[in-house]
Amino acid sequence: MPLGMLPLSGIRVADFTWAWAGAYGAELLGALGAQVIKIENHKRIDGTRKYSNVTYWTPLTGVEESLQYQEFNRDKLDITLDLSSRDGVELAKRLILVSDVVAENFRPGVMSKLGFDYAVVRKLRPDVVMVSTSAVGQTGPERLAAGVAVCFAAAGGLSSLTGYPDRPPSEVRGPSDLRAGNTWVYALLAALVHRQRTGEGQFVDVSATEALSALVGDAIVDSAMNGHAPTRTANSDARWAPHGCYRCGGDDAWITIVVATEEEWNAFCGAVGRADWLTDERFADAPRRKRHERELDALIEEWTRQRTPYEIMETLQRAGVAASPTFTCRDLCTDAHISARKSFQDVSHPVVGTGKALATPWIFDGERLKFRRHGPLLGEHNTHVLAELLGVTIHAIEQYRAAGVIGP
Repeated sequence: MPLGMLPLSGIRVADFTWAWAGAYGAELLGALGAQVIKIENHKRIDGTRKYSNVTYWTPLTGVEESLQYQEFNRDKLDITLDLSSRDGVELAKRLILVSDVVAENFRPGVMSKLGFDYAVVRKLRPDVVMVSTSAVGQTGPERLAAGVAVCFAAAGGLSSLTGYPDRPPSEVRGPSDLRAGNTWVYALLAALVHRQRTGEGQFVDVSATEALSALVGDAIVDSAMNGHAPTRTANSDARWAPHGCYRCGGDDAWITIVVATEEEWNAFCGAVGRADWLTDERFADAPRRKRHERELDALIEEWTRQRTPYEIMETLQRAGVAASPTFTCRDLCTDAHISARKSFQDVSHPVVGTGKALATPWIFDGERLKFRRHGPLLGEHNTHVLAELLGVTIHAIEQYRAAGVIGP
């Protein structure tokens, strides 16, 4: 789809975000057509430039090699400003003057110390929409608490529900950041629609912890209204059985199977060649299958262990039973169905090279949106942004560079 036809074409974002939750959300805005200008401090660069998501937390030899950084910063321009300097702050304010959105995900108080709290930003651009994403939001007794993905999931209640009943809660890491990113983008889009209708800007305060709590609303309501203490149930369901992940033939190979209706149960028994289960009193209906779930799971696994996940998936799906392998990263990149949906796209980078990356989540007119360019090099667009958008002369840019206000 041409850039001019994308939903956020004509919207400019002053992107102060970093790490995952903020950067991923800003990347989504770029995919929707916004001009996203990432502001990095070359004296304290985005930490994801220093590590790779392939060799987790292994230092890299250069700031352009991190696949982790690339994954969350596509479709962005990049400028480097020393925001501890007066000139750096003034240049950032000039960028805000010509921007529709200001986005950040620092701990509360950081933007104020830098000189960019909402009161300041609003004076610069009265109709600006500013969005701040932090661990627990900008107000309240815990507002200054620092947090990363595992903290959001733990405080939000997701971790306590994730895992096996006889083991500690699971750490829900990267996906927690990404869900916080989705949430603030959704809130921002609503604010932009409001601005389009009224001309009014606003401040959007997003708690990453509450974004995760929204994913477990049923457990929270059940606890509040019925006094039920939520528990970890691994892969099982409160009502349905079979409902689990079963070991298959091969090395660490698994299949997920879900049977939700009597019709599906009949089809399942036929597909696995166990018509005798249909007359077994233990499995006569859903409540009894649930009561005898462990026995049923053991019988099912006797069958699955003799077959590959894909063989089982094809057999059961043909019968109308929900079944899917537990995919490895390699499986995801080579799966025919995922490939047909164009969920991955090739991205070329001048340092990293060409490889597959997750595509955007949106489909318009039957076509999946694609990212248009790789993540930016550090300070790659200093001259373009300062000269073309802010009207800074080339001579002044060189003076700023010499003084360390912008990166080398």
